[in-house]
Amino acid sequence: MRKDDDLEKYLSEFRPRAVRPLEMPRSEPAAWPKRLTVAAMVLICAGGALWYAGRRGTGVAPTPTQMVRVEVSTGTGEMNPFALTKLALEDDGKFQAQLAAESRLMLPNFHNEQSMLRVLAKE
Repeated sequence: MRKDDDLEKYLSEFRPRAVRPLEMPRSEPAAWPKRLTVAAMVLICAGGALWYAGRRGTGVAPTPTQMVRVEVSTGTGEMNPFALTKLALEDDGKFQAQLAAESRLMLPNFHNEQSMLRVLAKE
């Protein structure tokens, strides 16, 4: 019973307030000027897009494009990354041969008597 008494005492501390009158929101000014502005902007943008599309189509006729064939050689000359990628996708054997040829030109030779690998191996 003690809990009920405590709850009643706690609830008795609250006092109801008088209800104030309900405030009606003010009516906003007419929205038609905003809508008219938006409609005008849409019409201007659409007209501009149509004008641009029509003007763009009346230009000089495009020239026919010519196909250029790119030859990929597997010599010892350097190849650009795009040619190497194309070679790797088309023929892996030639690609490996090209990499081996380029590595002999760029990397130091380890088979000579004066190579660093032989010097380190002797120690």
